Amino acid sequence: MTSLAAKVAILEGQVAKLQFEIDQITNSPQYKAEVEFRDKLIELLGEYSKTVADVVLLLEPQTAAVRALSKGIGRARKKLTFKNPHTLEVVTALGGNQRTLRQWREKWGKSTVAGWRID
Repeated sequence: MTSLAAKVAILEGQVAKLQFEIDQITNSPQYKAEVEFRDKLIELLGEYSKTVADVVLLLEPQTAAVRALSKGIGRARKKLTFKNPHTLEVVTALGGNQRTLRQWREKWGKSTVAGWRID
């Protein structure tokens, strides 16, 4: 087990290394150009009372239309069916958080109940 003082010294070394990396990035011409572009873009958006979403819609209408259509459409949840061999009770659920399944898991254990799944 390492001492707390040693742990602090290690962490301070990591902080110094990360600070050095931050300084390297913030002093690079690429970073300065990105920040300047971002600032000018934000200023321009404010000047015309537009949002980033407005710009995306303007520049890529197909992409924005696809996002609008696909929003809210999620993956259909697969029904899970379990049969309790002790009571012969069958439970169908869309997820594992169904009340009867929780009770079975408390009584017989999670791995046991998982083995009762019917495909």
